[in-house]
Amino acid sequence: MNIPHVVMGTLLLFLGRRLFWMFVGIAGFFAGVQFGGLIFAGEPQWLVLLIAFFVGLLGILATLFLGRVAFGIGGFFAGAYLAMTVIMSMGGIVAPFTIFLAGGIIGAIVAILFMDWAIIFLSSLMGAGAIALNLPLYPPASVLVFMALVVAGIVYQGSGLQKTRNQNLLR
Repeated sequence: MNIPHVVMGTLLLFLGRRLFWMFVGIAGFFAGVQFGGLIFAGEPQWLVLLIAFFVGLLGILATLFLGRVAFGIGGFFAGAYLAMTVIMSMGGIVAPFTIFLAGGIIGAIVAILFMDWAIIFLSSLMGAGAIALNLPLYPPASVLVFMALVVAGIVYQGSGLQKTRNQNLLR
């Protein structure tokens, strides 16, 4: 079990929207690990982790200095990570750059169009994936845990969004 992935997944699952800068940073790190592992296959693991760290750091800096544009960047990272994870879990590596780019573009478009709910949905998917993939479970149980975690993350973060909107209406 990869404990750092489970911890980062848990943070994404429950705090992805509230701590948006963290969501973008972790999403960038995960995307950097996935894509860097393919591009730099055979290179030392520390190099892939260093590249992933800098991709995550760039994402965090983007949220601090670019504001709402960072929603698109976060969506791109999350979409790229999810697309690569799905393709790799199916056992195929078909045109990894194309899959990475297509997933990223779709994630960015979704994030920009549906900002708050997109971040909740994407961070819940990423968090659940990071947790479920790192638990010692067989595929049927892993899929059930993944789906339950996605629902839990969306419900938890969505209820926080509703509370925030209700408080803003009272002001």
